Amino acid sequence: MTRSVSWGLLLTALAGILVLGFVTRPWGMGLSADSSGYIASARSLLKGEGFREIPRWNGTAPMINFPPLESILLGLVGLFGIDPLKGAQVLNLVFFGANIFLTGVLVFHLTRSLWMSLAGSFFVLTSLVTLEVHAMVWSEPPFLFFGFLGLFFLALYLEGRAGYPTFLAAGASMAFAFLAKYSGVSFVLAALAGILLLEKKSWPQRLVNSFVMGGVSCFPMVMWLVRNRLLAGRPTELSWYFEPYLNLTLRKLLAYPSTWLLPESVPAVIRGGVLMLFLVIWARAIFVAPSTNGGRSFLSSLCLLLIASHVILYLFTTVFMGEQPFDNRALSPVFIAAVLSVFEAGRALWKARPASFVIRMGLPVFLLALSLSYAVRAIQWGSQVRDEGLGYASREWRNSPVIEGIKKLPSNTPIYTNGLDAVYLLASKPVSSIPAKEDVLKYHVPDSKHRAMKNYPAELERMKNDLQTTDGVVVYLNKIYWRWYYPTEKELEEHVSLQVFEQFNDGTIYRVRK
Repeated sequence: MTRSVSWGLLLTALAGILVLGFVTRPWGMGLSADSSGYIASARSLLKGEGFREIPRWNGTAPMINFPPLESILLGLVGLFGIDPLKGAQVLNLVFFGANIFLTGVLVFHLTRSLWMSLAGSFFVLTSLVTLEVHAMVWSEPPFLFFGFLGLFFLALYLEGRAGYPTFLAAGASMAFAFLAKYSGVSFVLAALAGILLLEKKSWPQRLVNSFVMGGVSCFPMVMWLVRNRLLAGRPTELSWYFEPYLNLTLRKLLAYPSTWLLPESVPAVIRGGVLMLFLVIWARAIFVAPSTNGGRSFLSSLCLLLIASHVILYLFTTVFMGEQPFDNRALSPVFIAAVLSVFEAGRALWKARPASFVIRMGLPVFLLALSLSYAVRAIQWGSQVRDEGLGYASREWRNSPVIEGIKKLPSNTPIYTNGLDAVYLLASKPVSSIPAKEDVLKYHVPDSKHRAMKNYPAELERMKNDLQTTDGVVVYLNKIYWRWYYPTEKELEEHVSLQVFEQFNDGTIYRVRK
């Protein structure tokens, strides 16, 4: 890679860091339910208590619903005296710059073009997909970095440009991606498929290498799952049962990628048609047009395998573990893999002999139009985020009257709530969740009897006894409307004999009726 490319990508990465830092400065990085788990576990690590969930007033369980890497990284930032809640901003900015730079390097590896590498990094800088996942305290930033770094190392090895240490480094990098998200197994599956299908060695050697890759990339996760089983009695929070929710999931699988080409304001029919046309052209470039080196590159092939493995993984978990969200967050590795593959395909069409006039004129126009569209959408998104914030870090939540009321409660007051994550992040109080009435993973099951939690009545009675004996409170947050699996306020008032202690416009604090 030339010096001009390196400097160009470094400047683009620095611009991304400055832009994201400017946008998120007023309110900090966005916060969600997942964010509360990462931050709580990181704080627990800094206290020397290991990986633990949000502190409950009646005890804190070990963390098993998230892999450990994000909490470890937040804890490392915390060693410099920065609370993980604020340290997340430092961490996300660093990884945003790193992912912008890495994407440019990968595009240059595929195309040998300075301008294409800068364009690829620009798309990561301005895409709402990557902006959103880097503006939230989620595990996607390290997940994407280590996953694609691992694919790059593996491609170098398969191309014969690097030796076995690079092969092992690929496995180690994908092990970090796996430790960032359980769905990181899609990177491992893509690597194994790549070794078996692409490596130009005998089949016994391919099998040995695939076994080594699987061992290196999966061993840390296996140790984590064993730890979970020993401490919590199960490896993860996931449950297995057959509930096919594919109809809605497949529609989302097409809906979100269509917004990568056209704004969401464009009618869905038009977006869908443009997406289909784009996929046809992309497929032609991949399977028909010759690339500059006489065939599709190993890195591009690994990206295609990643797209396939990631989509199949989500469809599989939807069928056997309840619906998994097919949104921009879930599809973020698919987006970056598609960017890499599309740039190589575009380069292949451009270099094809003879290249048609439509291609010669169409590709630059398409690239320019898409770049302008991404820039405009990024500016609109950034303006809104700077004004209002994201998730629980938004202006609305930061200035919440009911949260202020919770802060004024005595520090030893037991709290049950439908917003455990919000109360922990914003009020810094040990809290417990009110009992779930229905199974969150069975949203699309039509029969409510099959959605019901069998232990709900007993858990409700236990909460009532706790409140009576400890003089605790129930906090019901009106703005948390998406947790349909919890009982309503009216149901709690009736079944737990609650009376209003303090009323706010965005929530209520209850005590048990004497």
